[in-house]
Amino acid sequence: MFARRTSAIMCALAIMPACKEAGGHTGTGLAAYLAQEHDLTRYRAARHDLDGDGSSEHIVLATSGEFCGTGGCTMLILRDTGKELELVSKTTVVSTPVRLLESQTNGWRDLEVRARIGATTSWQSKLVFDGSRYSANPTVSPAERVSGLQSEVIFD
Repeated sequence: MFARRTSAIMCALAIMPACKEAGGHTGTGLAAYLAQEHDLTRYRAARHDLDGDGSSEHIVLATSGEFCGTGGCTMLILRDTGKELELVSKTTVVSTPVRLLESQTNGWRDLEVRARIGATTSWQSKLVFDGSRYSANPTVSPAERVSGLQSEVIFD
C-alpha cells in the first residue's frame, strides 16, 4: 500500500519518468487521475482530437503487468471536461502499433490497433465509436480486420 501511494504521489508530481506524456510533456492531471482512478502509473499517453470538437482527448496505453497480458494491454480514451477527466472508452488486449485513421464513425475518428491471440497470431484491427464508446476488444466484432488504411501513428 505504501509503495502504491508513493508511486501515485511521485507520478502526480511528475517525478517518475513513466508518467510523462508523449513528446516529453508532463501530464500531472492525467497522471494523478490514472493513479487514483485506475491504479495505473506506467503507461504511454498522447493527445488527439478524436471527436472533432477542437479539444484533444487523451489516448492512454497501459504498459504495466497487471494491465497487460499475452494479447496486449488496456487502452483508455479520456475526455478533459475542463473540470475533470472523464473515461470515454476502455479497450483491452491492445498491442502496438496504435494508429489514428482518417475515417470516422458517429463523429469520432476510427482507430487501428494490433490485435493478438497469444504470442503468435496477430492482425490489424479497426476500432469504431458506437456513439458512446470504442470497441471493447479488438479481437471480436464489431472490431474488424483491416490492412493498408491511411493512418497516423499514435504509438509505434
